[in-house]
Amino acid sequence: MKRRVDPTASLRVLGMARTLSKSEQAQLSVVYWAALDEFSHGRGDETHFDSLAGAVNLALVLAERSANNADAIALIQSAQDALMRAQHRSKTLGRYGFDGPGYAAVQAVLDLHDQQLALCTGKQIIDAMDEAIRRMRVGYVFEISA
Repeated sequence: MKRRVDPTASLRVLGMARTLSKSEQAQLSVVYWAALDEFSHGRGDETHFDSLAGAVNLALVLAERSANNADAIALIQSAQDALMRAQHRSKTLGRYGFDGPGYAAVQAVLDLHDQQLALCTGKQIIDAMDEAIRRMRVGYVFEISA
């Protein structure tokens, strides 16, 4: 049987080894920044919550894989707590929203995540996404800290 060869395979591999272009970074970040904007105007919904949670969880995996990460991880954990409070608020009040410190924590993590996207290769981001998804599938979830 004759094996089919993909002449563009090497280009895809090389593309995964480079950092993201500004345009690629913007395509990823526009989703979570728009979600935060919706939250800030009282229009946040489950889709926006999921976008923010995905970005924060991805930021955590990327931070765990970098050196000198203790401050970043602590900041990300405070944003995760803020997301859990927002989710609780949606269940009790019927709408999503952050308290002041929660909004500030999530905004700071999104700024951090923008910096991470500027430094990571496509492969590093895909690997981190795979790990974040794996964690969700095995039930690695967050609860509000005491």
